[in-house]
Amino acid sequence: EIPHTNLMQSLAEIPGVYTSNTGPGISKPVIRGLQGNRILTLFNGYKLEGQQWGGDHGLGITELGVQTIGVVKGPAALLYGADALGGVLLIQDNFKLTDRPLSGAISSQLETNTMGTTTNAHVNYSFKNWAVQLGGRFTSHADYKVSKDVYVQNSRFQEYNAKAGVGYFGSKFSSKLQVLLTNNQIGLPGHTHDANPNPNSFLTDKQARNKLLPVQYNQQLFTIWNSTWKLTKKDELVLTTGFTRQNLLEHDHKHTIPSLGMVTQNVPLQLMYNHAQKRALLTIGLQGMWNQIKNNELAEETLIPDAQQKDLGLVAKMQWDRSRWKTEFGLRGDLRNMSSLQFSKTYVGGNIGWNNTINFVKKRTLKIGLNSGFRIPHLSELLANGAHHGTFRYEIGKLDLKPEKALQLDLSYDRLGNHFSFIINPYVGVMKDFIYVDPTGEFIDIMPVYQYDQVDWALQYGGDFGIHLHPHFAHFLHLESTFSYLNYSTTTESFSLIPAPRWSTTFKVEPHWKGWITVENFNLQFVYALPQKNVVVAETPSVDYGILNFGMNTSLGKTEQWNIQLAVRNITNTQYIDHLSRLKPLGLNNQGRNFIIKLIYTL
Repeated sequence: EIPHTNLMQSLAEIPGVYTSNTGPGISKPVIRGLQGNRILTLFNGYKLEGQQWGGDHGLGITELGVQTIGVVKGPAALLYGADALGGVLLIQDNFKLTDRPLSGAISSQLETNTMGTTTNAHVNYSFKNWAVQLGGRFTSHADYKVSKDVYVQNSRFQEYNAKAGVGYFGSKFSSKLQVLLTNNQIGLPGHTHDANPNPNSFLTDKQARNKLLPVQYNQQLFTIWNSTWKLTKKDELVLTTGFTRQNLLEHDHKHTIPSLGMVTQNVPLQLMYNHAQKRALLTIGLQGMWNQIKNNELAEETLIPDAQQKDLGLVAKMQWDRSRWKTEFGLRGDLRNMSSLQFSKTYVGGNIGWNNTINFVKKRTLKIGLNSGFRIPHLSELLANGAHHGTFRYEIGKLDLKPEKALQLDLSYDRLGNHFSFIINPYVGVMKDFIYVDPTGEFIDIMPVYQYDQVDWALQYGGDFGIHLHPHFAHFLHLESTFSYLNYSTTTESFSLIPAPRWSTTFKVEPHWKGWITVENFNLQFVYALPQKNVVVAETPSVDYGILNFGMNTSLGKTEQWNIQLAVRNITNTQYIDHLSRLKPLGLNNQGRNFIIKLIYTL
């Protein structure tokens, strides 16, 4: 209801979901305190495997044409693979066969904090059993403002996105092929070669958007092919494959020679067979992937050597559905081989999943889930031995890291009513051989050295809670409030980067003022982050802060094809630093007040 700068920031409205930001240009999802290569992202069922292990590398997916996003919290390795230890993002776009020949939307958004503009356009054309998709997006932002005439230097960024697709949708066979292109130019704020940097050196009194070193270029190509065969009324076969290529270049002090350059190529494969009975569903599947990382020969430095990764996974899941009880149980096995010139190793592991949904009475549901996770060490954790300029640290991997293993118990009770609803969702889990990166206290070429290591076990516990009040006597009012808390403990020390407890309350009014201008709703939101004092030695605690946001949504004309969104984020211009901000160690605040106007035309 209240616009954001990017897609990942929108997801942070969900209880238990957060973002790790390097300014507004780079935002990465955090689910229950876990991020990076512990979070799996699927776009239309296609596994995105770029360089999400890097703290300053975005996912490469924007809101262009995106229709729905599902979030799986906690271990979900059973269906999605060995990397889904912390959770899964399930992103679906709107590419499908429609009753209308032409559908789509054009939108433009302006933000005053960064003087940023974002323009989206996507269109779907359907004829007979065929559909064609085209879309494009351009974003340009200058340095973001923290207070009056104070800006974070080189937090500027530009993004170009394009997508195209063609699909056939028949009664027994459907197939669609999509191509997505992304070209980003992102400034790297807070970059320094000073061992004791002064925060004021990263601030400026002039806002600019022209290219400035250090800068990151990120080019991504996604080719996705989805096909479904209806073998019989009860049997279905689904194939998903494609090709991904990501070219990352970081220029530290020269425009002509990159300081770091890496090309990641990826070919995933998923073949799933579904057999449906009246009250049961059997799923058997095969999942595989080939992944290659190759360094740019012109780059001055190398973070990890050239390497390859090959995956193979087998899964079987059975689901039973009764009148008030639904249960599913599954088993999975995974095999991964990783190799470079100096290293070759094969890992084997397995997972289980058991989930139950019980409907006691109408609109009262209890869910009980017991799921395991199994994550094989990433190439960056095993083979890293070089400077990473985007995060300003020298990383050293460890070849004898063991796979991580997790087991989580998740409970959820929700009561859905016409006027009052609530949900209670506590969880507890244990992770064995948990991998982390630890500062050694040493320096190489002024950069602090970080070494990958692991602890015997880490305990995870917390909960997400929410209420929704929609009174009968004032049906135009909504009051929604959520609270999220989580904590970790390990055998040796505290867990780093634990999100602060968060309380979010939104007061929504739906006046439905009809006319040439129809006011759909007003939204007033208050987000309060509690203090976070549970930190490691090299991490500083965070104080509490509160952010007040406002949004209004309107439509124009009788057809309501035109929509206008007006918003103000951080109304009081609060000076704060989010605990997960990658600029926090430098003392750089998050964005100040931001006025947003968004115009949408729906075809």
